[in-house]
Amino acid sequence: MTIVNNKEEALEPLKEIENKAKIVWEKKKEIDISKTLQKRFVSVMDVYNYLPKTNEKVCGEQTCMVFALKLSASYFSF
Repeated sequence: MTIVNNKEEALEPLKEIENKAKIVWEKKKEIDISKTLQKRFVSVMDVYNYLPKTNEKVCGEQTCMVFALKLSASYFSF
C-alpha cells in the first residue's frame, strides 16, 4: 500500500500501464508468441544493490531489504 497525495498522483501509474498496453496492442501482429521468454534469476542482493538503502518506507515496506526480498521472490511486480 502506498500513500498518495491526490487523485492525479494515484492515476499516474495507471496511465503508464494504459500507454504501454496501447503500444503493445498496436504492435500485436509483430509479436511472436510462439517463443517463450527465458526467466532470469535475480537474487535479493541484486535487487538490494540498486536500492538507496535509506529505509525511508516510500515503497511501503519497513526496510529496503524486505522490499528487495519480496520483489526478488515475485511477491509483487511492477
